[in-house]
Amino acid sequence: HADRATPGRIHEMESYHGMLACVIAGAGLALIPRSMLESMPGHQQVSAWPLAEEWRWLTTWLVWRRGAKTRQLEAFIALLNDDRQTAVSP
Repeated sequence: HADRATPGRIHEMESYHGMLACVIAGAGLALIPRSMLESMPGHQQVSAWPLAEEWRWLTTWLVWRRGAKTRQLEAFIALLNDDRQTAVSP
C-alpha cells in the first residue's frame, strides 16, 4: 500500500477456528468474515475492525473438477447468477 509496509512472517490457514485461536494466542491477526467471527466461541476475546471500503469486496470463484459439471451444479450456477443480477438491479 502507500506506506510500503511489509508483513513479517505470513501463515495461511484453511480453518477460521484455527485463525481465531492464533489471534487469541497473540500470534498475529486474521481476515475473517464478520458473520463467521461472531458465530465462533471465543470471538469476544478479540477486537475486530472493518476494512477500508476499497479492501472490503473481493471476487470469489466457484471451481469444480473438469468434466464434472452436473445438472445440480448447473442449477447452483443459475441460482448464483440470479442472485447476482438481483443484487445489481435497482
